[in-house]
Amino acid sequence: MPTTIIQTNNKPFKRVKLDPITLDVIENSMFSARWEMDAVLFRTAMSPGIREQGDEFPMIANLEGKMVVGQFGSFIYGFKEAYDGTMEEGDMFLTTDPYSCNGAVSHVNDWLLLRPILKTVDLSVMQLCLGI
Repeated sequence: MPTTIIQTNNKPFKRVKLDPITLDVIENSMFSARWEMDAVLFRTAMSPGIREQGDEFPMIANLEGKMVVGQFGSFIYGFKEAYDGTMEEGDMFLTTDPYSCNGAVSHVNDWLLLRPILKTVDLSVMQLCLGI
């Protein structure tokens, strides 16, 4: 049984027309958020694999698990299929099990951290990090 996402923000999304400048600002803001995730990991990681080699892959994805910004591809869909429970605002998932995310983590040293962000203004996303 796949994961059930309990979302408290029930407002419908509105379609808006975007001009190229606004689209560029949004795109670069998303990249900036992802680069900030990199910077936090590099500064705070205890693992030399992350701190010195940069072996980490932060990502922001939509609720379906499709990558919005990142570099490694999304494995949230596989995690949601394997996890039998609910995802709510404030939850955080940490696993080293390759079978829980379709092999995205390949050995015990790899950690997968997934955090749903469900109530932010008009956007619901998932924040994810994979690293040693």
